[in-house]
Amino acid sequence: MDENIYSENKQLISHHEDRIVAVKRGYGNAEKPDDYLQSFSRFIHENMNTVPALMVVCQRPAELTREELKRLLLELDQKGFTEKTLQAAWRDAKNEDVIAFIRKEALGDPLVSHEDRIQNAMKRIYQMKAWPQVQKKWLERIEKQLIQESVLHPDPEKAFDYEPFKRRGGFKQLDKIFNGQLAGIVHDINHHLYSYKKEKA
Repeated sequence: MDENIYSENKQLISHHEDRIVAVKRGYGNAEKPDDYLQSFSRFIHENMNTVPALMVVCQRPAELTREELKRLLLELDQKGFTEKTLQAAWRDAKNEDVIAFIRKEALGDPLVSHEDRIQNAMKRIYQMKAWPQVQKKWLERIEKQLIQESVLHPDPEKAFDYEPFKRRGGFKQLDKIFNGQLAGIVHDINHHLYSYKKEKA
């Protein structure tokens, strides 16, 4: 067919019936999910002390920022490890996010789904005290945002420099609603996001 591209116009017609020969799903550069996950594991172990964002995820996850997470996802994508493909390869287990995969491979942390990790952290925040209704509503908004974003900036003043918080006055306005205690709440949320291992022990 390639040789006929520049020849006189001809229409090629096949009368053979189409049939499915095989259906395969690829995982990055591997055909089998186990091979792909082993390759990911090797990459994490070989680079956990050299890639800055990986070091943060493994050693100081509560300090992970949005920008560092984006850089990490880009680095992983360039190596052929996308969150979508990782989830597909581990579909039979759970729906984990990249942070959970990395911490499992690097530190042996249990696999916890993205939603469960955030819900567990926020549950502990809700249980701290009987929150006034207006504060409880804002905590629920923070939880909803975390489901979408994965991380809460460790610097409280930067943690709310995004929508839907920015248009509501950002950190300063929210800190008034929480009676000057918002910085401590941000710290506690970030701590609880990665303390599930200790909680289960």
